[in-house]
Amino acid sequence: MRLAFISTYPPQECGIANFTRDLVEAVLNNGKNVEVSIFAPTDSDIDLDFDYRRSFLIFPGKDSYIDTADTINSLDIDCVSLQHEYGLFSGKDGKDILYLLERLNVPVVTTLHTILTEPTESQKYILREIGNLSRYLVVMAPSGIRLLKDIYGIDEKKAIFIYHGIPNLLPTISKEEMKNRLGIPEDTFILSTFGLLSEGKGIEYVLWALPKILEEFNVKYLIIGRTHPKVVRNEGEKYREKLIKITSELGIEDNVIFVNRYLTQEEIINYLEMTDIYITPYLNPQQITSGTLSYAIGLGKVVVSTPYIYAKDMLSGGRGFLCKFRDPNSIVDIVFYLLRNPDELDRTRKKILNLREEMSWSNVGAKYIKLFQEVTANELYMYKGLSRALYRTS
Repeated sequence: MRLAFISTYPPQECGIANFTRDLVEAVLNNGKNVEVSIFAPTDSDIDLDFDYRRSFLIFPGKDSYIDTADTINSLDIDCVSLQHEYGLFSGKDGKDILYLLERLNVPVVTTLHTILTEPTESQKYILREIGNLSRYLVVMAPSGIRLLKDIYGIDEKKAIFIYHGIPNLLPTISKEEMKNRLGIPEDTFILSTFGLLSEGKGIEYVLWALPKILEEFNVKYLIIGRTHPKVVRNEGEKYREKLIKITSELGIEDNVIFVNRYLTQEEIINYLEMTDIYITPYLNPQQITSGTLSYAIGLGKVVVSTPYIYAKDMLSGGRGFLCKFRDPNSIVDIVFYLLRNPDELDRTRKKILNLREEMSWSNVGAKYIKLFQEVTANELYMYKGLSRALYRTS
């Protein structure tokens, strides 16, 4: 089976690039006789992070997207896996991806990384068209199926729920050794947040909560990850500097550690292993997926999160704790409850770990392979040699 993945890809630094790398590896590990080609949207020349697969760059503009479709059609591809988020593609709200999809003679399975609850007319139109031009839409939160139906009018039979994958790797350094390397006393509680930094992450609200928490507990808060490269390009380190200033004004410099690097998977897992409470204080209630939250859940970390869509779905059933948006006192109350009740921490960890196997990339990759095989078996010969427009009207 020949697959084409349309997505950002390492060394591009973004969560979707990492997701696609992990999905490709999972598919290759689970499928027999699978060949992969990568088509990566970019605004500059880059060398993609492998040398044993075909790779192509998609530059901004309608013509480049049409040329990409022609290339895919010429390669005898059996199925396309599109990773969709509005900001990945050129044109208003990423509209140029539609030119590519309309020209393809190949069935498409689209994974949705964003499903807005309050889309503009342009955003709604684009997602509806992607739904029309895709055989299936994969969502990573159960609520996504309802949103596609209620907001976008997309047939729920087209929507498939598959978990965001998590790595099968285990920590390579013990919690005690990680603390020792960072000079953190063994009896210190560790709070952490990781991911590419940008406004909207809400980290400042955790900082504003820390002074109150420190009145009772010895805590270190780790802010792990560099600033998103697009943010650096447009705004510099404005957000990180804001966080550092808040830390200084609150007098909590000794209790906050900035890890200003783009971490490998192994490093991320080692930092998370050291964590007692993982916090995602994100400010966007519409967020439908989070790779960082998925990693934390996969490692059995107790999570405190604002109630964005993905967090509400993943932390339901007692698997985590929801704090209010933009409310440091709400964070304080939950952290106090957990640190004062270590038995509750243990009970929550056990509930979280029940998801580990189902969310493993091995299991997720097998589900994608099954989906690609179904599409290929059922529709391949209807697509071959026909324009998409002809197929849609026949």
